[in-house]
Amino acid sequence: MTILDITLQPLYDILAAIWAFIFQGAGAWANDLYVILNKIFDIFQNIFTFVIREVTPVV
Repeated sequence: MTILDITLQPLYDILAAIWAFIFQGAGAWANDLYVILNKIFDIFQNIFTFVIREVTPVV
């Protein structure tokens, strides 16, 4: 788990529940969209985690 995973996991769970509630009957296109959005979010999460760990000075 990354730093953001630990702090944002409850938010992820809430968003996943909302997504399932809204798109539960939508079919494969909603699943594909979810996968794409999840990959995009992972990219940004990795960038921010890198910035937090590598760029932020250690005191």
